[in-house]
Amino acid sequence: MVRVRSVFIYTIISFLMFGGVLLDFQSASAIENEREFMSWGIEAMGLDKVISAVEEKDDVERLLVAVIDTGVNEALFRDTFPERTLLGYCVAACPDGMVDNVNHGTHIISTIAEGTPSNVDLLMIRVSENRTFTIGDLRTAMDYAVSQGADVILVSAGMSLDFEDETTFNEQYTWGEIYHMIWEAMQEKVDEAVDAGAIVVSVAGDDGEGEVFYPASYDNAISVGAVSEGLTIADFSNHNEYVDYVAPGMRILGLNASYGAEGQETTILDQGTASAAAHVVAAIANILSFNSDLTLNEVMRLLNSKAVDLGETGKDDYYGNGFIDFSEAEFCTEERECDEYGVFALIPDEPEDETDDEPETPIPDTDNGDINSPDTGYLTRPEDGGATVIALAGWQTYMLIGVGLWSVKKLYR
Repeated sequence: MVRVRSVFIYTIISFLMFGGVLLDFQSASAIENEREFMSWGIEAMGLDKVISAVEEKDDVERLLVAVIDTGVNEALFRDTFPERTLLGYCVAACPDGMVDNVNHGTHIISTIAEGTPSNVDLLMIRVSENRTFTIGDLRTAMDYAVSQGADVILVSAGMSLDFEDETTFNEQYTWGEIYHMIWEAMQEKVDEAVDAGAIVVSVAGDDGEGEVFYPASYDNAISVGAVSEGLTIADFSNHNEYVDYVAPGMRILGLNASYGAEGQETTILDQGTASAAAHVVAAIANILSFNSDLTLNEVMRLLNSKAVDLGETGKDDYYGNGFIDFSEAEFCTEERECDEYGVFALIPDEPEDETDDEPETPIPDTDNGDINSPDTGYLTRPEDGGATVIALAGWQTYMLIGVGLWSVKKLYR
C-alpha cells in the first residue's frame, strides 16, 4: 500500500525553520576556555568516564553512527577531531558538497564526536541544503545508513500527524489519510533499520506541548526530550507518553558551521531536542562499544539501569525513563566479573563482619513500627523498546504536494 501511494508521499517537501540557536559568540568563547568539553552534557552524563573505559580495552570493534541532517563543516570538524573518521553522503543534488548552510548538522555531529571514543566512525547524510527535504529523501537516507551498516541512526527531524483531519486533500483522500500514508512511509524504513540491527533515535520536538512527533514516537524508535543544566525539563521540550529519555539540550556548545566567514568563531551555543538526542546517541554508541551485538531492548534495559528518575516517580510524559548518567557506573574489564551483556562490572557484595566473640546486642521492643528505609529502586521501561533516529528542530513546517501548499504542524530538531 505504501508503494502504491508513494506518488503523493515522496513529493512532500517540508520547509524547516530551525529555531533555538543562540548566537552568543562571546559567551561561547568564555565557556570553551573554562572546561575540557564543549558540551556540559558530556560530564553530566558521565560520557567522559565511558570513553576512558572503552579506550582502555584492547579489542574494541569499530562502530558507525549515521546522522541524517543538514551537512557538516568538514574542515572545521577535521581540525577539531583529527583522529576521527568522518564519512559523508548527499541524498539530494548538492552542488556545494556537504556544506552545512543552516548551522545545524555541524553542531549535532560535534556533540556526538566529543561524547564517543575514537572507535566510533561518523557518517553525515545530508538531506537538506536550504531547510527543505522530502519524505522520499528521508527514506533514501535511511536506506543508505542501513546499507553502510550503521549501528545507530540519528534522524534530526520529525513531524506531528493529525490522523483525524477530515479536510479534503483531493477527490480521493482526506488530509488524515495522507498523514497516515506519511506515517506508513516512515515506519517502513524505521522497521527495516531496526531489523538490520540499527538503533534509531529522534527528537521529541520543540513545541513545548503534548504533540506526538514521528519518527521518534514509533514503538521501535527512541524519543528524546531536553533538560537544562539543573536537570529540569526545557520549556520547549515536547511531552507525551512516548518520550523515552531526557538529555542535555539547553545552552549546548558545539562547532559553528559558519566558521570561516568574517567574524565567526569556531563554536556556538545552541539548544533543542536534537542536541539532547545527540547526547543519547553518544551514550548508546558507548554501550555498543562493549558489545555491538546488543538488541534494542537490551540497550534500553542497560540505559534504564543508569537512568536517574526525574519528575513524577516512574516513567512520565516529561522525563520518560529519566536522565542517563554513567558517572557512578563501573564498566566491564578482563579483570572484573561482568554482567550478562558484557557492559557493566558486577559489584561484589560486601563481606559480612564476622564478630563471633562479640555478644549480639538485643534490639529493644518499640511501638514505632517498621523502621526500615523505603526502597527507592530505579525506573524501568515497558517491555517494548525503542530505536535510534535523528532530529532537526524548527518552529514551523510547511509541506508542498504537487501544486497544493499546505501547512502541517512542525518539524523540530
